[in-house]
Amino acid sequence: MYHCHLQIYLISRQPDGFAAIRDMAPMEFFTHTFFESSEPQQALAARADLILVDLQGMDAACETKKLAAWKKPEADLVV
Repeated sequence: MYHCHLQIYLISRQPDGFAAIRDMAPMEFFTHTFFESSEPQQALAARADLILVDLQGMDAACETKKLAAWKKPEADLVV
């Protein structure tokens, strides 16, 4: 039986911007770890399997370009 652990990086300037996602229970055979910041950070982006970003109040083009360059090739970036 397999087990998958996802590392999910949440980026938002809103205090509880991703509260609903953080509070979700993982699906069967999955676990997840969340890490968060209000600004994109290269070290966190590089270790994430999934990056969810709320770009309100940020330079969307600049931050998206940085995150695309920083993420692992197999990671997903959702803006």
